[in-house]
Amino acid sequence: MSTHQVREKDIQGTSVNGGRFAASRHAESSITLGGPARPASAHMGGMEKLTASTPVDIDTELAELYYRQAKHASRIGSLRASMDRDAVWGRGRSAGLAEALANEEATLRAVEEEIAPFDAEFRRRGGWSRFFMVMANDGHLHKSRSCHSCTPKTVYAWMPEFSGEDEAGVVEMAGKDACTFCFPTAPVHQPSMLPFRVAEREEAQQRAAEREAKRAAALAGQVVVGDKVFKTVRGAENEVGWQIECAVGSSLVEPVNEDHRAQLARNVAQDVAKARSIAESIAQTVPGYDIDGLLAKKLAAKVKMYRKYGRDVPADYSLEGL
Repeated sequence: MSTHQVREKDIQGTSVNGGRFAASRHAESSITLGGPARPASAHMGGMEKLTASTPVDIDTELAELYYRQAKHASRIGSLRASMDRDAVWGRGRSAGLAEALANEEATLRAVEEEIAPFDAEFRRRGGWSRFFMVMANDGHLHKSRSCHSCTPKTVYAWMPEFSGEDEAGVVEMAGKDACTFCFPTAPVHQPSMLPFRVAEREEAQQRAAEREAKRAAALAGQVVVGDKVFKTVRGAENEVGWQIECAVGSSLVEPVNEDHRAQLARNVAQDVAKARSIAESIAQTVPGYDIDGLLAKKLAAKVKMYRKYGRDVPADYSLEGL
């Protein structure tokens, strides 16, 4: 499948000689067009072969030729502008630019010679239907590039895969994408079934489904402890570690009096209770979760940390001893 961007002017703004549908690659759109898969000929040499070719085959190859025509015309415009600047500033590049210009002009003439039989065959048959999509997310399908709803700067995608097709059928497929100036009876209240629009909708649905699946997975992985919500099991486990650290720290503090001793004991009990409560909530989210294993793992890590920093932690230190 092939589609080609086309507009009235080439990249430099200079009219492209010899081609009504000159293509230029610029002003890229986010849309990618698609259509029925029809092979294009590699090269349609000879009038006999050309006369036997389908409109799709002819326009597919012709669109590529028009792109090449516009590309070389653009380069010619750039080279001429460079020569004008060189004449003013005297940069001494005139000879090289002139040679490059001559090469581009020769190439352009060769391309235009390739185009001529295609245009002649189009005229010989009295023409056929052609369709152009404006390259914008809300662009419309047109029967030509002369629609007064567009401007000279409008960028189109020539859709040769529909060339020669029944106009009514293509417009019906286009639905609300069809230009009502070009196609007054277009069914603008029905969705477009143009292949690229169908693909866009399918991709949007896929993205929405992926977002929903991701959201559902995130919700399923949440751990709720009272009014507090941990977004992940890892986050809840980290909080268990913090509560255990607080409990160990309070248990290692030397009390200054009996009231202080009682307060430290209450702190330890509260911290251990919080750690166990969070671990039990994790078990509600993760079937078969090892609550005691988590508490023991966190305790071992915090004891090791305190010993590393010089605290005297008994060898038989355990949660039961807190």
